[in-house]
Amino acid sequence: PQIAAAADQHILVKKQDRSEKTTAALEDLQSDGRLDELARMMGLAKEADGRREAAKELIQQARG
Repeated sequence: PQIAAAADQHILVKKQDRSEKTTAALEDLQSDGRLDELARMMGLAKEADGRREAAKELIQQARG
């Protein structure tokens, strides 16, 4: 998550297996979506209080 926090852009790759076919979809994360994904990468549960704040703090630390 430390490297992702330093990035200017965050793209989420979603992989799906359907029958014998595998597909991938890309999602350009913005704002809350980026914070949620960083929090997930940090191992914070969706129900955790302050998870977005922790992700914001990580971004601030990464950018110095």
